[in-house]
Amino acid sequence: MIFVEDPGELGRYPGWSCIVLTKGMEAADAGEAIAAGHFDGLAEIGFHGPGAEAWFPALDSYFSGKGGGPELRALDERLFASVLADAVVTGLHNRLVILRAPEGDARRGADRMVAEANTVVEHIPAADALGLVEHPDVQFIDLRDVREVHREGHIPGDYHCPRGMLEFWLDPTSEYAKSVFQQDKKYVFYCAAGMRSALAARTAQEMGLRNVAHIEDGFAGWRAAGGPVKERLRIL
Repeated sequence: MIFVEDPGELGRYPGWSCIVLTKGMEAADAGEAIAAGHFDGLAEIGFHGPGAEAWFPALDSYFSGKGGGPELRALDERLFASVLADAVVTGLHNRLVILRAPEGDARRGADRMVAEANTVVEHIPAADALGLVEHPDVQFIDLRDVREVHREGHIPGDYHCPRGMLEFWLDPTSEYAKSVFQQDKKYVFYCAAGMRSALAARTAQEMGLRNVAHIEDGFAGWRAAGGPVKERLRIL
């Protein structure tokens, strides 16, 4: 189950079903999202809540004009509750939609897990992260393997935490806890291409680390953006 606030993201999930939760979106914005075709590839659209009344006729009219589209239906409390049975969400009423995978597609591959993580954690392009280098209130966390670090260098002022140790170093009750994660700072995770960092940022957020983000295009994007790189001394 994926939670999406930007209707432009819907096109990434053709064949999925969604539930429209309209409290967080104005009617005019909804009309623009519909006209832009963001809902075209969905298999089913369900509505819940009083605000849904404004969406149903707009979508019905839109798809009637196109000669067909997703199935549209209102969800009663029982069905809505069953859809959310496996979700623990705060502030749900402010979300735009909830997406569900097609029936029979219960597997959660790596790409899907990364996409899910990026809906709940802040992800920033490397070019936008350049100004955060050595900022006193920002701590970059390098999640790559030590061999990658020695081969390619790293962001100045970062802290190297191999992905496999994150949970143990982050947990303050763990015997392996690291003080670097006990600071009142913004933590910006990065890896080679933004996939490991997305999953790590979500894990860190779920473990209680506040103010977490990750570089969506990774260290490759950092280099491409002209970011400073410090070479790691090789230990012989």
